[in-house]
Amino acid sequence: MLVTVRKKRPHSLRRKTSGDWNKLEQNLVKVIHDTIHHEMMILRKELIPYISDSEQQEINALYRKPNSDVGKILSVKI
Repeated sequence: MLVTVRKKRPHSLRRKTSGDWNKLEQNLVKVIHDTIHHEMMILRKELIPYISDSEQQEINALYRKPNSDVGKILSVKI
């Protein structure tokens, strides 16, 4: 006669509740979103063309300060 004995799983291996999985999923989505945003900002920084000081002065003279009605301004340090 063969008898099988099921041992209880250690606490770390027990099944997570659906609430825990939802929190984990939300955290993963946020981390992935933040990472993609960060990588896109790096890509944008790399694609910005170089502007010499004289060109920048000419642009400033032509267009002055930007309008304050802009919804979002991104500052990129190069």
